[in-house]
Amino acid sequence: MFLRRARESGLDECAVLSTCNRTEVYFSGGSLDSVRHALSAVSGIPLVTLRPHLYASNGICTACHFVRVVAGLDSAVLGETEIVAQVKDAWRIAREESASGPMLDLLFRKGLEAGKRIRSQTELCRSATSLGVLAVRRAAERLGGLEGKIAVVIGAGQVAERVAKELAGVEGCRIRIVNRTLERATSLAASLKVHATPCGWESLAEQVDEADAVFCGVSVDRPILVDADFHRAGSGRSGRQLVVVDFGVPPNAHTEHAPDWLCLLNVDQLRDESSSNEARKLAALSPALDIVGEELKRFSYSLIEKSAAPLIRRISSRSREIETLNLAWASERLSHLSEKDWEVVRQLATRIVRGMLKDPIEQLKSCPPSDAEKALISNLFGLEETTD
Repeated sequence: MFLRRARESGLDECAVLSTCNRTEVYFSGGSLDSVRHALSAVSGIPLVTLRPHLYASNGICTACHFVRVVAGLDSAVLGETEIVAQVKDAWRIAREESASGPMLDLLFRKGLEAGKRIRSQTELCRSATSLGVLAVRRAAERLGGLEGKIAVVIGAGQVAERVAKELAGVEGCRIRIVNRTLERATSLAASLKVHATPCGWESLAEQVDEADAVFCGVSVDRPILVDADFHRAGSGRSGRQLVVVDFGVPPNAHTEHAPDWLCLLNVDQLRDESSSNEARKLAALSPALDIVGEELKRFSYSLIEKSAAPLIRRISSRSREIETLNLAWASERLSHLSEKDWEVVRQLATRIVRGMLKDPIEQLKSCPPSDAEKALISNLFGLEETTD
């Protein structure tokens, strides 16, 4: 819905990256106000309320931010790799909606290449822990293990899927998946290699009452679990502990007075508790940032080449026309030449033309011309007007 609305409002290209702790819109062409109004319209939040919570960047700053995101440098858990699949999904959806074009394709391709380099050439992402994996580990620590325990996953999105897959690796854990749409809960349950029970939204209270661990990450305007729900859940627990891990932004769970048997963890707490491999990850920051710098240079060069490419194509096309015309002129006057000698003439013409254009074209690739300079170059080479 957002991509269609954004295109209708004049954006040439647009992609949306949405995770448990960020929603980012990458676009090319059109205005920033168009994006703001589209976000307001789709979310139902008045622009005056939404605006203070938005931030924007452009050009190479956006590319730098994107590379950091893909590499896990800006993740809640430093170096987590779950973001890669989410970035690929955002790009795929944009392409399927015909919302991605040359600029975003370049950004996503280069960003993923940079992230791959950082993951393979540094220690940043080795033994990295995603939020989903970390959440299951923390719940297991507090409950003395999850074997034989009831784990309820609320939601069926990417975070819920990662948590469910991690739970599926715990022998004897009884997994239940609750979602607004039972079909999606059923689909997620079926994708696991162990038995998991899909549950309808109407059974949410019952599932929480019976659970030992609850992992919730759904998009809501207000919490789905509050004091009344926890008071009810505690009435039959006899002090049995309940761990609730809340991935929601805004929060899915909220309590003013948490009872002793309730352990409520949010994303920030998970991040703060992530200490494993921290020294190795921090040591990898410097080489990772060096790679970011190198890849940004490559992106800049690619951007410049892409900007100058239409003009370069026109110059090359014009040079071939001149070469062909002059070879035709020479052919009429050198008909006595052997095929071998005529081939030397053809190669000579090509080498002269390419030699003359080599330096100008390299200059265009390394330094993007302004519109005025493009017009001047077009006049100098006698190029026809074009919409490139």
